[in-house]
Amino acid sequence: MPINGWDVRHVIVAYFLSNDNKVLVSLFVWPRMAGRAEWAGQQTDKHLSLWSWGANSYGQLGNGTKKDVLKPREITPFPIPDLPILITGGGGHTLILTDKHQIWLCGSNNKGQLGLGTTSDVVVPTLVTRLQDESVVVVTGGWDFSMAVTATGKLYSWGSNAFGQLGSTDRGKFSPLPACVPISFNYHITNVAAGMRHAVAVSDSGQVFTWGYGKRGQLGILIEGEIPDKLPTPHQVRLPEDVNQILDVVAGSYHTGVNTGAGVLYIWGCNKYGQITQDPGSVRCVPTPYQMDNSFFGDQPVTKLTSGWTHLLAVIKDGSIYSWGRADYGQLGRSHDQSHDWVPCKLESDPPIRPHALSCGSEHNLAISETGDLLSWGWNEHGICGTEDETNVYIPYQIQLPPGKQVKIIGCGAGHSFMMTDYIQPLDRL
Repeated sequence: MPINGWDVRHVIVAYFLSNDNKVLVSLFVWPRMAGRAEWAGQQTDKHLSLWSWGANSYGQLGNGTKKDVLKPREITPFPIPDLPILITGGGGHTLILTDKHQIWLCGSNNKGQLGLGTTSDVVVPTLVTRLQDESVVVVTGGWDFSMAVTATGKLYSWGSNAFGQLGSTDRGKFSPLPACVPISFNYHITNVAAGMRHAVAVSDSGQVFTWGYGKRGQLGILIEGEIPDKLPTPHQVRLPEDVNQILDVVAGSYHTGVNTGAGVLYIWGCNKYGQITQDPGSVRCVPTPYQMDNSFFGDQPVTKLTSGWTHLLAVIKDGSIYSWGRADYGQLGRSHDQSHDWVPCKLESDPPIRPHALSCGSEHNLAISETGDLLSWGWNEHGICGTEDETNVYIPYQIQLPPGKQVKIIGCGAGHSFMMTDYIQPLDRL
């Protein structure tokens, strides 16, 4: 079952390459025993730690305060009773999926995006009780809304609905409690991604659906030949008939993309910064799916696609990372100073990153390298990149980990970052 596992974006439902170069999906689960963990079948009695840093105006760092943090700071005590397997975030809130397939959220809640039935901010991770009897496998956060997919293929949404981003016409302007999106009455949904004000979901048979704000072409659909301002209910995006499997689905501020089972990318929407890999001087918007040329990647298949608000990162078969889109904050991981680059280029690093995990925030990125290093680059206001200052990071910066610890999970919100550490040996790369 294709799951967008990282965050990432991004990991612990994760994609790996087998010896025969087939893409495999692995889910790593820990027992609930305090202070013990399993990782790829290996037990340890070493302590797991959860860390956060960056913007914290709404309590999205989960540390009980609303003060920004300029470098990784451990959240003590460990803030939830179960063990995280996936961490991601929205504009000012955080979603943590645990090994019990439950969701814990914190941060901004003015539109009910925490799913708690209230609109007050929450500064420590809090269980979404409305979904505690569901087995959640995917979570995602938009600017001020959230979504989740269950093991049975149900799709839930909550938070702001001002642009139809909840996928239902009977939810009002916002909804503070999770409710099922009607599309999952007819389709088995396996994955979902939330953009700034739109969303995209994938079914188990490879169908792609979008809804929400659409004025920049990010919905990939024309209605009577025109780009719709918004679509309050899911509509199917037309891809070539031979596309029957989707490995990854991403949503930026005004663009959307999928990675197919063949490792081929289809992108659509706003091209202001070259997100669609066309010259923005001549093409400002691509309102229907555009197949990217794999020659950008040396004709290798893409094994992982991730996206920020205005830039994209792709991992190819040999483990290299390629980046394109907006660049003025260092989002692309290149030393030269330019506003954007519509041509995907290999991210050069010594040693090569070859990531286990890769996650994008709005304009920053985190990666775990094949050697277990934690790297960050991009926008660094509020200390998002963990450098102890707020200077933008143009080439990947190695964040120093606590002595003897390895980072196992990473996750990004729009302007904040998370990691979980342990002492276990690193995994093989993707």
